[in-house]
Amino acid sequence: MATFAAGLLVGCNASSLADQRADALDKAIPAAMQRASVPGAIVGIWQDGHEPYVRAFGVRDTATRQPMATDLYIRIGSNSKTFTVTAILMLADQGKLGLDDPIDRYVEGVPNGNQITLRQLAAMRSGLYNYSDDTNPKLPQQPFRQWTPRQLLEIAFHHPLLFPPGQRLRLFQHQHGPARRLWSRRSPASRSRPSSSRTSCNQRA
Repeated sequence: MATFAAGLLVGCNASSLADQRADALDKAIPAAMQRASVPGAIVGIWQDGHEPYVRAFGVRDTATRQPMATDLYIRIGSNSKTFTVTAILMLADQGKLGLDDPIDRYVEGVPNGNQITLRQLAAMRSGLYNYSDDTNPKLPQQPFRQWTPRQLLEIAFHHPLLFPPGQRLRLFQHQHGPARRLWSRRSPASRSRPSSSRTSCNQRA
């Protein structure tokens, strides 16, 4: 009986802390949105040992005032670059890879992959061809065409490097593609999160 009561107490305390966190976020997020003039946002926080926090705030359309919802599919664009590099740095901290490892140790088919390091990919100094140069001209004729991430990488991999790895900086949309593929293979977390398997030709990030 004492063990059961103690378990209930711990559960109540954990629930109380989660509620306090949720209440604080529910107040802070709308205030931050107002300061930044953001009309709508979906916020998700996943932490080990805590209940997920997923909320929708504001509106998805300022004209109709239709509210934001947590089940919407929204293009995140270049935010994916931040996610990708952060994930690679976390894997490096865990000793699962080195930033100066060549990409061909983890991803096959990368041109000159034995010379391109993960550090260079993260810094956009790999020299890989920009697949958008091939896909963007097709947009007017194929506005709803979709490619898988692997198909987009294959377009880039069929071209020679634009410059020797590390020699120049080019902010191409695709340069984190091989790094994302690496993360999907090396991190168990990548297999526990929902993700889209297809990419629109104008979703280049």
